[in-house]
Amino acid sequence: MTCFTVSVEYNHAAFPLLPPLLGLPVPERLRSEAVVQLSPLQLL
Repeated sequence: MTCFTVSVEYNHAAFPLLPPLLGLPVPERLRSEAVVQLSPLQLL
């Protein structure tokens, strides 16, 4: 069994995807992570 972890981080403070809405707080960075399990038998 092989596991792969993929992490993505976006600097929202430097490059905002959306403009500030009504003064609501927004995160400085957006981050997500996913893990995939692969079986060698399924790759063939």
